[in-house]
Amino acid sequence: MIRPLARWTLIAAALLAAGLAAAEHVLAVTYFESHSVRPELEPLGRGVADMLTTDLARGDGVRVVERNRLNTLLAEMELQRTQYIDEATAAQLGRGLGATAVVTGSMTLALEGMRIDARVVDVATGEVLLSTQATGAEDQFFALEAQIARTILDELGASFDPEAIGARDLSLADAVAGARRIDEVDSAY
Repeated sequence: MIRPLARWTLIAAALLAAGLAAAEHVLAVTYFESHSVRPELEPLGRGVADMLTTDLARGDGVRVVERNRLNTLLAEMELQRTQYIDEATAAQLGRGLGATAVVTGSMTLALEGMRIDARVVDVATGEVLLSTQATGAEDQFFALEAQIARTILDELGASFDPEAIGARDLSLADAVAGARRIDEVDSAY
């Protein structure tokens, strides 16, 4: 027979474990800084962020802040035109959105290929919780973004269907065109 105090201790431990397991990560994804030898591909930094937003939202235990809320706060903080968001700014931005972490990074396109770097920054401390990168040929753009999303979800302990992430049938030109449309919408704010 379990004593009453021991029983309540076991119940409290079970509730705590269940609460921790159900705890959600609330992420805000900023536009990625873009470096390219081809200026027409510059908008892909925004495209990467938007695709990550979609893919990260597919993880159980992860919520992603809506882009409109992020744009509003960026405008209030006068960061809309800023190219780079450092860890301290990311933490400030995340707190304003009610996020627990901010995903930020960069995309570099060179003659020999591309590299996407991503960091997840803890809002409370400004500490980089995790960083990851993916490198490949330009025509692997969507696979590289999907690799980043899967790595972030895996590292955050979120369950997800790997087949549902990165399943896109778009050309790189379509991605650039989509990113330009996003720019147009964002500039209206």
